Amino acid sequence: MIASYEYGGAGPRVLLLHGGGGNADQWQEFAKHLDGFSLTAVDLPGHGGSSDSSWRWDEVLDELETLDLGNPFVVGHSLGGMLAVRWGKRHPECPGLVNLDGNGWPSTYPGQVDVEPAREKLNEVFKAQAEAMAAPLTPEVEEMLVTQQPHLRRNLVRRNGQTFLRRSARPSTSSAN
Repeated sequence: MIASYEYGGAGPRVLLLHGGGGNADQWQEFAKHLDGFSLTAVDLPGHGGSSDSSWRWDEVLDELETLDLGNPFVVGHSLGGMLAVRWGKRHPECPGLVNLDGNGWPSTYPGQVDVEPAREKLNEVFKAQAEAMAAPLTPEVEEMLVTQQPHLRRNLVRRNGQTFLRRSARPSTSSAN
């Protein structure tokens, strides 16, 4: 289940998709500058208040569609930007999308014939990132996160004396050396 947050406003709907490891709070400052729009930000799966559902692109898009936002503009940052591109491919009627610092659709890269190795590598990277995000944070990393990126505080969960970045993370059973 994807958690969504309304920033109010009247006018055309805009769907805001955050980057990996972030949450909908990343859009608060941005939202202040879009008075003429009705803004909806989400916590993508495994982030913020959303459950740890699938990270298959099509399944995430399916979940976003359950929000019943009509035909929104879509703005995504990093991971959210990649998802925005996929939204646009699925919804050619989308009035517009912005991909901030995300990769495009892999098959559109000039000169790239076989996209499967790139997709496999990207899946490996995402899996490694998910595993790293599921590990307990050291006190130093936790301090750095809340100091430098206060919006991530909402993602932190304390369990069994350890702090995790993802609320669904499993406590470590191995000892750190």
